Amino acid sequence: MDRVASIADARVLKAKNLPLNTPVETCVCRPKFVRHWTRLMNAHDAFERAFDDYTAGPKAGSPSEWNLVQQRLAALDESFDACAAYVGKLGGHTQPPLFKSKQDGYEHDLLLLFLLDRAKPFIRFWRGAIEAANDGAELLIRPSDIPSWFD
Repeated sequence: MDRVASIADARVLKAKNLPLNTPVETCVCRPKFVRHWTRLMNAHDAFERAFDDYTAGPKAGSPSEWNLVQQRLAALDESFDACAAYVGKLGGHTQPPLFKSKQDGYEHDLLLLFLLDRAKPFIRFWRGAIEAANDGAELLIRPSDIPSWFD
């Protein structure tokens, strides 16, 4: 583990008000991890685009755009589930997790942290909002209401 590996690391630490001597570890993730991560990010992007089109696109407010928003959220949820299954596989489907390699531990912890801290609250928020709207509720959603996907 290096101290600060680069000036870029120092900038990130400073922006997050973390001590500059916080240990930084760099690792390369395996292709299977990258595939799961990429699918999750792509599903998020597709949901965001669908929602933007529903709120401000040429067919804003149309039933077809609303259906697309719901389909994209379902696809994001499926990507989340696939990542969660992969996390379980990395941890040997045991509690506490048993890793076959140090790399499994890195990838498990990175993906699990993101799923629990970012993806799950985001999906839960939008699922609740969509269900409420489908039940006839009028929603006022401010950007600060939406759980962050990234900082």
